[in-house]
Amino acid sequence: MGGEVLEQVPCLGKVLCYRIVESREAEGVAYGLDVEYGGEHAAVFLLTHDRNEAEQLAERMARGRVTPTTFMDVVEDWLAR
Repeated sequence: MGGEVLEQVPCLGKVLCYRIVESREAEGVAYGLDVEYGGEHAAVFLLTHDRNEAEQLAERMARGRVTPTTFMDVVEDWLAR
């Protein structure tokens, strides 16, 4: 998966990698996140139009060691805020 790496965190002998993904939309640039861990991936596109918000969410996920397995649960909680 492409995207700019925001955070890399060691976890149980592997590395969690969080990337920001940009998409061009009619409303402007939209940002999403991608997480990779041990060959597993999870991603969400069109998360927000505010890059800072996407970066803050990635930082929170890195602190919490969010894996692809729990990624969507965290995204759904964040969107419901």
